[in-house]
Amino acid sequence: VNQLAGVQDGQNDVLTKKFAFMARRSAAELQLGGYVPGSINGQMRTTKSLTPKSYTVGIKSMRLGDNFDDAQELLVFSPTSTQHHVPALLDTGSPCVMLPGNKENKNLQFSPFEQYQDRMQPWKKMFITIEGIDQGLEISYEDLLVEHHTFLDEAWGTSIRPCVVPVTWSMEAPHWTPIVLGAVFFRSFNVLFDNARASDTVPPTIGFAKQNMAYDPLGIKENQAVGKGGDGDPVHRVYVQHDPIKVVKGVKGGVTKMGVENPNGHQFFTQLSVGTPPQRMRVVVDTGSPLFGLFVNPNSLSDYEKGVSNIPHRRPERLEHTSKTQQAAGD
Repeated sequence: VNQLAGVQDGQNDVLTKKFAFMARRSAAELQLGGYVPGSINGQMRTTKSLTPKSYTVGIKSMRLGDNFDDAQELLVFSPTSTQHHVPALLDTGSPCVMLPGNKENKNLQFSPFEQYQDRMQPWKKMFITIEGIDQGLEISYEDLLVEHHTFLDEAWGTSIRPCVVPVTWSMEAPHWTPIVLGAVFFRSFNVLFDNARASDTVPPTIGFAKQNMAYDPLGIKENQAVGKGGDGDPVHRVYVQHDPIKVVKGVKGGVTKMGVENPNGHQFFTQLSVGTPPQRMRVVVDTGSPLFGLFVNPNSLSDYEKGVSNIPHRRPERLEHTSKTQQAAGD
């Protein structure tokens, strides 16, 4: 995070290794170094990620209804289950809330997505209870709505419906298929990703706070701004372009139509200066990916950057070429 914000190690104003992310229907904001207090209502409530390798929390309850007490539970745990939460991945790179379409190796009595799909009664809110958070999260029905084209458009008379879809893969026992909290989740909350004390063995801290809807995310003209975070540390606010979410599947012959650059009509983009000398690059903001990856011209790289010198440094397993900035960061 420090290198992305253009702040060098050893300076007094070095950014804390935290960032926060919040979205609206047409724009989003990345807050490097912490979160902006004015962007939230109430308190930022935190819990540890379930693993050091991803931003994952445990969901103990997920309900649909008008109020919590009368809402329908989607996560009905079996009496024999020794774990009473479903892992949930916070993933800005996925457009929707995704629910497992299985019974989690008999740890659940019902498939969460089938429970959702079979519900006939209208509902106003989704209620989520996260392990380690002392207050439940509420998402309004309207915040989940997207343009969602399926073969049911004509029968239902609309293509606007909640962006709730099944997870398209399954994990083998003893692992659980995760819930995915995609882009629509970030319309309701400013989510803090705190890596200040994280390591290969210590998981990051995840924070949740309801968005202050009177707060104006940066526009494209401002691009970047500097302010103070919730703990008094400097925070760099960065404009994020948000292409509108549009899910298209099963329209023609049951074939899923998906663009190469922008699957499902959704992606978060921002501009960063990378390397020495700085070069402006357009990057995807994706909290579901462990990589910081850049496209580069292999012919412009030195032997060091190609990883063929005798100087020891780590290269990402999935990237053939990396920038000098990435190698210095060990990413």
